[in-house]
Amino acid sequence: MDRILNNRYRVIKKLGEGGFGLTLLAEDMQMPSHRHCVIKQLKPNTKNPKIDQSVRERFAQEAAVLEKLGEGHSQIPELYGHFEEDGLFFLAQEWIDGETLSDKVKNGGKMSEHEVKEILASLLLVLDYIHEKQIIHRDVKPQNILFRKSDSQPVLIDFGVVKETFDREVDTLGCDVTASMGTPQFMAPEQAAGRPEYASDLYSLGLTAIYLLTGIWPQELETDAQTREIVWRDRAGKVSVRFGAVLDKAIRFHPRARFKTAKEMLLALQEQITPPVASSDSRKTVATGGKKTLIFGIFAIAIIALGAGAFLFKKELKTSLKYAINLAEYYLNSEVSQEPQRLTDSPADIDVSNYISAGDRLLFPASNNPDKQAGITAFAAGDWAAAVS
Repeated sequence: MDRILNNRYRVIKKLGEGGFGLTLLAEDMQMPSHRHCVIKQLKPNTKNPKIDQSVRERFAQEAAVLEKLGEGHSQIPELYGHFEEDGLFFLAQEWIDGETLSDKVKNGGKMSEHEVKEILASLLLVLDYIHEKQIIHRDVKPQNILFRKSDSQPVLIDFGVVKETFDREVDTLGCDVTASMGTPQFMAPEQAAGRPEYASDLYSLGLTAIYLLTGIWPQELETDAQTREIVWRDRAGKVSVRFGAVLDKAIRFHPRARFKTAKEMLLALQEQITPPVASSDSRKTVATGGKKTLIFGIFAIAIIALGAGAFLFKKELKTSLKYAINLAEYYLNSEVSQEPQRLTDSPADIDVSNYISAGDRLLFPASNNPDKQAGITAFAAGDWAAAVS
């Protein structure tokens, strides 16, 4: 293809085509290395001239979002630039040298549980990152995950955020929308109904994992008539019951029954990657091998106690408190519960100058009240549920 775009990008070949336009491989002639890049050619689904300015503004805004996402995470392609030419809109992005997960399964067959867990863990970190930015990918599927050759890491591509711009603007002006966001066989029910949420990405990722385990596309698997959920375990070979439970929860029909966040699913998955040792070795694990984990868990527990029996004077600690509570809950379940013990001493290395109480100690007696004292007493007794209630 002898085509030059924006007086800069020489098109090498077409990589794909869909309802929103073309995906092209191009050479950046303005860079000394003549680096390869991916050009996304996008077009609105209407010829209405009234849409031009609205889409142009939205396109620039969403391109800025993609730029920030790519700059902040190595498993998201960088955005090199965006431009308009001949009434069409273009994105120039980093080219990832690798094969898609769908091609990997096609060429090498279905994957082992261990391989899928590692891929899932890596991608959940990416989803956690973009969800923290209040972005929903909307099209997580094997074809949109590249297994990068240089470091064997999965890279998430083809964000739906800019595509949605055209969908939204066209629909707002009362025009026909002929293409839907996402890929039907990997799309969550609520997303198909036009109400995507963060759990929709987790649903799609769960189905992607099932595809990697079975080598079978979701639409080819049976669906339970009562729950409307996919039945897959008998097609996946050897999969542990616990890992299967993680995937089952990710693909629940109702989003409220799934993991609430990518972080929550990651914590559940990490429990699968590093399963608890047998009960006969539990004490040794907590006392020696799990020492760092336990210390961090104790620190997080102390933070939880502050939420029940104390108030923070510094507002900027609010986010840290929320994160610590999530982590502490995980560590309590996976580590401390193996060896019941009374953690009655408050950690000595905590700076308590900004707190009213910490653990089982009341640092500022004048601030005491029945609820606070109840939380402190529960903490000292090892009753974590009562301490945080």
